[in-house]
Order: sequence, then C-alpha cells, then structure tokens
Amino acid sequence: MNDNIPLFAAAAGILGLLIAYALYKKVNDVKIDNKTVGDITQEIQDGAMAFLKAEYRVLFVFVIIVGIILSILNDIETAIAFFAGALASVMAGFSGMRAATSANGRTAMAAKN
Repeated sequence: MNDNIPLFAAAAGILGLLIAYALYKKVNDVKIDNKTVGDITQEIQDGAMAFLKAEYRVLFVFVIIVGIILSILNDIETAIAFFAGALASVMAGFSGMRAATSANGRTAMAAKN
C-alpha cells in the first residue's frame, strides 16, 4: 500500500489540474458584451500582470540566493527541490492571477444575465 502513495498523489494532482482547467474554460466561455466592462477587465488584468512581473523579478533574486545557500549548507538535491517548489509556486500564482482577473468581468456579465 505504501508503495502506491506517490502514484495516488500524482493522480490526485493531475485530476486537480484537469478540474481546474475545466472550470477555467467554463468561466472563459462567458462572453463580455459590454465594452466598458471589457475595458475595465483588461485594465485589471494588465495591472495584475505588471504587479506579478515586478514581484517575480525580486523573487528570482531571492530564490537564487537561497538556493545557493541551500546547496552549500545542505546538498544540491535540497537546492533542486527548493527551485522546483519555487517554480511550482510561480506557475500557480501566475495561472491563478490570470484566472481570477479574467473572471472579474465575466462574473459581472453572468450576474447581469
């Protein structure tokens, strides 16, 4: 049974990603008919992406420094695991922000209907 735990964890992760993608597509299928709402949605998304770009620039330096320290004080495997976790965090933050900012105007349109 314990030998199957990594397999179950991977399957649960993949299932979660598939469900998240299906929900993202469902939200993005809602059309924004109002130009003002569309413009505001785009401005919010542009601002959020600019924020993430600035945040990730600072985060990149931090991750490199901490990764180097980890490889010196521990071992390279620990640093690689840290880098993989940081990359997964960046990907989750980016995709989450895209989904959330994309949903703003679509939520307003769905509430109107």
